Amino acid sequence: MTKPQQHSAEPAFEPATSVLLIIDMISDFRFEDGNLLAKQCAAIVPTIVQLRDRLAEAGGKVVYVNDTAGTWTMDRAELLEKAAAPTSKGRPIVEALAPLDDSVMLLKPKHSAFFATPLDLLLQSLQAKTLILTGMTTHMCILFTAIDAYMRDFQIIIPKDAVTAHTEELSQTTLDYCNTTLQSATPTTAMLIKQLNNR
Repeated sequence: MTKPQQHSAEPAFEPATSVLLIIDMISDFRFEDGNLLAKQCAAIVPTIVQLRDRLAEAGGKVVYVNDTAGTWTMDRAELLEKAAAPTSKGRPIVEALAPLDDSVMLLKPKHSAFFATPLDLLLQSLQAKTLILTGMTTHMCILFTAIDAYMRDFQIIIPKDAVTAHTEELSQTTLDYCNTTLQSATPTTAMLIKQLNNR
């Protein structure tokens, strides 16, 4: 039986054809395990912000994709207002990571950022070749998005310090699967920023 091949930890990518997806980070965390995930997400916010800003400076694009938690009438403004409410556990995250007025933000009904959203059309218009996936949770929305991206022949990069799950072990197990099966690179954010700085 052939051993699965690991993908390079330091992928080469072109900023101009790269899109950073920030997945499900805008939330009030009012759900089961919300307290735990709010803390986990808060811990990766500085890393995502650093990568977002540096990639944008280098000519890459940033797209927020967020779950509406089954609220079909919700729009971008309502989602941001709810997540930033004084009693919201996600308020500090929104304050640090909220999209700028001209940032693209897509709302998704299920786990994958592709399912029932215009992401495909958007990526075509941006002539994207590489997707950098960040956010929560590694074993659910990150994984399902990575699977859909793999089937569409995108280069997939999942910075291991810019995604999170309920436990570190669960996150790492999913990253290992993405690396060997979906050919996803799983570098640190520092590796990606170093590449951008060396261009």
